[in-house]
Amino acid sequence: MPFLRRSPSEDLTYGTDWDDDHTRRHFISKVCSIVALQMAVTTIITAIFLFVESANDLLMENSYIKWIALAGTLLTSLILICCNSVARKVPINYILLFLFTGFMALGVSCMSIYYTTRLILYAIGITLAICIALSLFAIFAPCDFTGWGPYLCVLSIVLVLMGLLAFFIRNRILSLVYCSLGLIIFSLYLVYDIQLMVGGRRNEFSEDDYIIAALGIYIDIIYIFIMILGILGLVDA
Repeated sequence: MPFLRRSPSEDLTYGTDWDDDHTRRHFISKVCSIVALQMAVTTIITAIFLFVESANDLLMENSYIKWIALAGTLLTSLILICCNSVARKVPINYILLFLFTGFMALGVSCMSIYYTTRLILYAIGITLAICIALSLFAIFAPCDFTGWGPYLCVLSIVLVLMGLLAFFIRNRILSLVYCSLGLIIFSLYLVYDIQLMVGGRRNEFSEDDYIIAALGIYIDIIYIFIMILGILGLVDA
């Protein structure tokens, strides 16, 4: 990922005060604040569809909504990830991130309505514990995961193919393996993205990539939750 590498020709922050502790702390604080806001919006939207009967019925009776949510998340995320200039330009980057968060929250709602409140609360608690543990590991561990991008990309392709297989072959064991593999992959992604955000390793986000950093960490957390909820649902069944 060239835009993550620090060099005189490629890194816009090379030779600036990006390595200054105050500047880096400001960047980390900004990213964490954006992710916290995304999680709050997702929680509120999901709670509305879970506990407001009319909203719940809307999702139950209109299955096409989940496809709208999927298309919306793919479109907005691809624009932000593939177009660096757009991801760094205010306010369009915030608008696209807000739209992405809304579509993602809608997708989470479409999935969550098929699970009990008990399982959802368990999944939230486990997700919180895992994310805290992985964050501490990413920050304090001497291991450098920032060079793992290509390997994680390959694992993601494997996960997508397995997901398609699990979609057409309704098998409980296959679904459990898929969710378990997904949990491992997105846990690795979370460590990878946090180390890119914190910096001080081979690769790191540039100062203007706060939207991309927030997008990546948010996606990691959401999919960790989704995979855990899927595992709990399969075990409970």
